[in-house]
Amino acid sequence: MSKLADLKQEGQYKVLCYGESGTGKTVFATSFPGKIFVHDFDSKVVSAANFWRKHNPEQLGQIDYTSYADIRGKDADSTTEKKFATFHDWLLEMQTAAQNGKFPYGTVVLDSLTTWADLLLLEVLRQTRTTLKGPIAGRSDIPGMQHYGINSVVFKDYLTRFLALPCNVVVTAHIETEKDEITGALERKPKASGKLASWLPIVFGEVYRAYVDQKDNKTRYMLQTQTDTKFNCRSQIGLAAHIESAYKNLKL
Repeated sequence: MSKLADLKQEGQYKVLCYGESGTGKTVFATSFPGKIFVHDFDSKVVSAANFWRKHNPEQLGQIDYTSYADIRGKDADSTTEKKFATFHDWLLEMQTAAQNGKFPYGTVVLDSLTTWADLLLLEVLRQTRTTLKGPIAGRSDIPGMQHYGINSVVFKDYLTRFLALPCNVVVTAHIETEKDEITGALERKPKASGKLASWLPIVFGEVYRAYVDQKDNKTRYMLQTQTDTKFNCRSQIGLAAHIESAYKNLKL
């Protein structure tokens, strides 16, 4: 039996940061300390490079990345296979490094979960092409219910392993707006395949919405950390409802 008084906040953040394009998600993710690795699925890591080149050039030397847009095969299927294998092999390598006490990074970034999830679904379609039929005859590129079921398992498995890495983990996501057919209420949430968006907040300690605040001709990049009537957010570390978007503003 454990006592609640002995429970302490871990020194590593597991953050889901979602929002519209241009709200500073990638720059926020690369503001974390230590050596950083970015999985650049959105081709937006250049925005972070431009920001740090202007504001803190030393930070550039701390950031490694893989740009998945640069990974190409001879056709669409082989491109999907190579991209998936690149992420898969990196994760296995990092898990082995962690087990051996040689984990090289202080922060790892998945930018973004939305496009990464799209890749996983394409890989499920590729691997099941000869065994599962889609909903439309003759169209192997359109997923059916069985594909989504398999994809859900794959998605949760890889994301859980990614979050288990012994470092800060920052996952960005695009935002999706859906209307409840019964109440008519609008629900704004991270965008992911199928119904996975509803599962995401469960596995992250910190869930923030990134947005831009423009006032008095000044632009500030902000994070919403507490839920309101429009957005589902939360913080386990006692943050104010709205903070400026930078690691230094996260207080344990």
